[in-house]
Amino acid sequence: MNKELLKQYTDACELVRETEYEIRKLESKKKKLAQTSVKGSSPEYPYTEKHYHISGTVYTYEDSKAIERERQLLNERKTAAEQIKIKVEEYINTLNPRMQRIITYRYIQNMSWDEVAKKMKGKCTAESLRSELKRLLAEEAGKKSDDMSN
Repeated sequence: MNKELLKQYTDACELVRETEYEIRKLESKKKKLAQTSVKGSSPEYPYTEKHYHISGTVYTYEDSKAIERERQLLNERKTAAEQIKIKVEEYINTLNPRMQRIITYRYIQNMSWDEVAKKMKGKCTAESLRSELKRLLAEEAGKKSDDMSN
C-alpha cells in the first residue's frame, strides 16, 4: 500500500457516486416519451373527423446504441473506482485498530493532521501521527521489495 493509493480512496468513492448518478441520468433518457394529438378525417365520404393520439420515444435506434455504449463506459469507470476503494478497505482491515483510526480520519474523512491528533486523544501530535503513518508505509514498501527479490 502506498500513500498515493490512500489519497485516491476519497476520489474513488466520489467517482462511484458520481458515476451512479450519470448512469441514472442515461436511464432516464430512455424513458422520455413524446406525445401529441393530431386530427384527420377518413378519406371517403362522409368525411368524419377523427383524433389520433401519437406517442413514442424521443431518441432513435442510433441514439439508443450510443446511450448503451456510454452506459458501458460509465460502468467500466465505476468498476475501476470500486476496485481501488475495495483494495484500500481490505488493506485498512489488516492493520491494528490505531492505524485503522489514523487512516480513516486522515484519508477517508479527510481530516487535517491536527484534527486527527485531537480525535485520537492521548499524547500524540499531528507530526507524531504523520511519522507513524510514514513508518508504516515505509515498512510495507520494504516488505514488497523483499517479496519481489525472493
